[in-house]
Amino acid sequence: MQPIAVKTVSIILPFFNEAEGIPFFFERLDNVISNIPDCRFELICINDGSRDMTLTALETAKKLYPPPQLPSSTSPVILAKRRH
Repeated sequence: MQPIAVKTVSIILPFFNEAEGIPFFFERLDNVISNIPDCRFELICINDGSRDMTLTALETAKKLYPPPQLPSSTSPVILAKRRH
């Protein structure tokens, strides 16, 4: 039996003043992508110049969704900040 090939899917997610919605967004996203077999997801989150607590909310999401234990799990959240 051959091993199942795991695909990596990178998703770039820009956020601008979305602090309040981030917890709900990641909960829903995790529910969806955790049910996709044989894929590893890389979430690249861009704080696009937000003036609210978006960066703090993204940092919290990063802690709630740690690196995967299985190759088919969601990978950690990667944070980036856009300079203006």
